Amino acid sequence: MAEIDWEERSVAIDGQAGTGKSTLSRMLGERLGLAHLDTGATYRVAAMIAISEMVDLADGDAIVDAFSRHTVRLEGESVMLDGSDVTGEIRHPAISDGASRVATLERVRRVLVDWQRDFVKTHGGAVAEGRDIGNVVLPRAKLKIFLKADDEVRGNRRGETPRAELIERDWRDSNRAADPLAMADGAFVIDTSDRNIAELVSEMQGLYYLSIPG
Repeated sequence: MAEIDWEERSVAIDGQAGTGKSTLSRMLGERLGLAHLDTGATYRVAAMIAISEMVDLADGDAIVDAFSRHTVRLEGESVMLDGSDVTGEIRHPAISDGASRVATLERVRRVLVDWQRDFVKTHGGAVAEGRDIGNVVLPRAKLKIFLKADDEVRGNRRGETPRAELIERDWRDSNRAADPLAMADGAFVIDTSDRNIAELVSEMQGLYYLSIPG
């Protein structure tokens, strides 16, 4: 039997905010015994560092330089910055908006994609979620999933985020020049609007076992 490499063990999950990526990715990782990678958290940390150091959020080189001076680790579902748990802090609305802005910068994306791929390689595979997983971060993942949901449902799930802000973030993600949100070739499209979590995770687990070689 041919050996399966770390990327081929992985699952790429893409979709807009409020489609259930984080919950489903975390639970699927637990089912499959794979690490969970929230790539959005890396952009949030980059934004938090930039904001705290008063770096221009449009200056990709300066953001990368600031990011490189710190140690970022993901420990389970905790996000650690220089040894401190910042999991809650990076969810602040100002950080979320900053993350969406720095994520449009090609220089930032190249550095963070390398960081994300190193994480997956180190863990021997992962269930990775984000906006560019199937096309950029893990293009050889054997299972690619694109999640969607009705706008009203997504808005209800992200109750702390004003609807106008959610729409603006969607537009920014889909229209940025660097790695825009787009469905990867061969991805399974799953609508999470009216389905329960357990059912969705079971379906995704079944797709994984059908897709993985060996």
